[in-house]
Amino acid sequence: MRWIAAIALGEVGDPDTLPVLLAALEDHDKYVRYGAVLALEKMGWHPENNEDRLKRFVAFQEWSAIPGIGEVPVKTLMKYFDDSDPKIRASVVTLLGILGDPEAEMICERAMSDPNPDVRWKASLAFPQCKVPLLYLPRGFFRRIRTGKSLFGAMVLNQLFLGLGYFYLGKWWGVLLFVLSFSTASLLAIPYGIVESYSLLYAVAFLSVIHTWYTGKEMQDL
Repeated sequence: MRWIAAIALGEVGDPDTLPVLLAALEDHDKYVRYGAVLALEKMGWHPENNEDRLKRFVAFQEWSAIPGIGEVPVKTLMKYFDDSDPKIRASVVTLLGILGDPEAEMICERAMSDPNPDVRWKASLAFPQCKVPLLYLPRGFFRRIRTGKSLFGAMVLNQLFLGLGYFYLGKWWGVLLFVLSFSTASLLAIPYGIVESYSLLYAVAFLSVIHTWYTGKEMQDL
């Protein structure tokens, strides 16, 4: 609701609220920034320097216009990487790559550990321009927060309960494979015995573990 409050301050038009609205342009919430810049412009405010111009363009998400303002205050731009919206973070790291300022190295490294895959991809493209050694690229990638399923967990499930590991990874037919495998093992247990039938089942399950490994490596965030 803070963005509504910012717009309301613009409607009031009290000059004493200018410092509050200017501070809101650095808020970590894109809606608050947008409400603040609308309120400021309604009160007749105009950017007086490059830092204010940067804040205005960020508030309106006019990223392509930022390099044209001249000397971009990179430290101010870096603050917006704390936004909760991954699209904002991706735009910030892309812009930092375009600007090529060595000060952006810290943000580029943080972006490689971002939980959002698009942010990580934009960071990998920005790495060379940010003057970050490419040697750090794998380290940043593997330090990311995993948001997907556990590949190891899927492999264990398939070894113990053939098919459920696939189902865990989102393969609907995993349940059918589970029912079929244990039904087959139960039928084979009648003429050959439980030990032999389930030994065969777990041998087949081991092959599925290997298959799970190769399948899971192609899946995002595993």
